Amino acid sequence: MENTNVNKELLDYCSGCGIKLQTTDSNKLGYIPKENASICQRCYKIKHYNEISSITLEEDDFLKILSHVGQTKSLVLNIVDIFDFEGSLITGLRRFVGSNPTIMVVNKVDLLPKNLNLNRILNWVKKQAKEYGVNVVDVVMCSAKKNIGFSRVIEALDKHRKGRDIYVVGATNVGKSTLINRLINDFSDLDEELTTSRYPGTTLDLVKIPLEDGKYIVDTPGIVYTSRMTEIISKRDLQKITPEQSLKPRVYQLNERQTLFFGALARFDFVQGERQSFTCFISNSVYVHRTKLEKADELYENQKGEMLSPPGVEEIQSLPPLTKHAFRIPKSKKLDILISGLGWIKCSNEIGAEVVIHVPKGVKVVLRESMI
Repeated sequence: MENTNVNKELLDYCSGCGIKLQTTDSNKLGYIPKENASICQRCYKIKHYNEISSITLEEDDFLKILSHVGQTKSLVLNIVDIFDFEGSLITGLRRFVGSNPTIMVVNKVDLLPKNLNLNRILNWVKKQAKEYGVNVVDVVMCSAKKNIGFSRVIEALDKHRKGRDIYVVGATNVGKSTLINRLINDFSDLDEELTTSRYPGTTLDLVKIPLEDGKYIVDTPGIVYTSRMTEIISKRDLQKITPEQSLKPRVYQLNERQTLFFGALARFDFVQGERQSFTCFISNSVYVHRTKLEKADELYENQKGEMLSPPGVEEIQSLPPLTKHAFRIPKSKKLDILISGLGWIKCSNEIGAEVVIHVPKGVKVVLRESMI
């Protein structure tokens, strides 16, 4: 894939987020302090200072932009995050893409514990996607950041593209721009990369990357799901809960009526059952504290934002109140409890258990077949 000269009309749009450039109002999207700049002031700050502006795109605008995909004849590349599979899955994707074929690219496999059988994970992904009614022509696992499995992404594109534009869709913070930048670096002559950031909502409009046959790779804005922990916490805390390295499973042998705190962001109560192990797959930067269930409420009130962090004392004030999700783990079942955006807890035993998860109101909690 190689590009031709960039279409002149594209120069009127930010090469980072895709928004139309303007020089009149610094409080609005697309502002540039001087003419002939290739990226807006917002993207400049993200790129050079990792600083995000408070200016964002409204949800209705996201949906309006994505609805355009179904009106095209294209190949759709749907990027999902293996660390937050259910949270990043676009279950209503067919409404947006219409009859266009879709490839699911499962990104960030470098975050999984080492020495895993990726074929088994691939089968798990296919089964989960089918259960959620997500129809795809191919599933590819990769790490755009670490360049793992990227050749398989290219093979899938070559197989299914058939001369069409490629639209890249996904939820926020799944690594869309990182993946597209690898396409740009490896298969085009463009000098500019897309703006990448750990902060959600970086891309604001369609960003077109021209190909040698006159077609385009088109980056779309990430869909914002407020049911993900990553959408409701501060920038500082987002850096702490977003894994940067391979997850190190943390195994806890718990007795009945013991509690685990994941900072002050979530709480796991083992309410009833025989002594057994629970394995936590979360960022290595998140502090886990064990206590007795009868002391948990008092401990949370006294230590949230301090010993129990993230979030910190100031950030905890803006966090929604914790709500309960009760689950019964049947005997002889290997199940995960996913806390969207934070990670998951593996419950694999022959005994059975009753557990309660406490998370900020609105955050998705899912009981699923164990991934690992």
